[in-house]
Amino acid sequence: MTAPDGRPCTMEAYVTALFQEVPSEALLRGSIRAWIRGDFTAALRPLPDHARQRLTGEGEAACLSLEEMKAQASRCNCRGADDYCPCQNAPDRETRRQRLIAQKGGDA
Repeated sequence: MTAPDGRPCTMEAYVTALFQEVPSEALLRGSIRAWIRGDFTAALRPLPDHARQRLTGEGEAACLSLEEMKAQASRCNCRGADDYCPCQNAPDRETRRQRLIAQKGGDA
């Protein structure tokens, strides 16, 4: 899920994770400077593994693709209108199941 310019995720997702997970102001500043320079590896380094995996699309905690967001919105009461709703921010059971099927290359 890398952007065409090499960003591993949106700036909004990155900054949100950074402020939630990094306690040191010096690390925050250094990480943001690295992001602005385009050194995304260095920018993500202060984040714990689970947050980094979510932002880079690795593992079960990976950010949602646009298609996954749309599918989850169709299963949720908010219909995707609420940016803070979990349906738009974290994989639900069905999405995790679909990812597992895709990984195994078959039907479940």
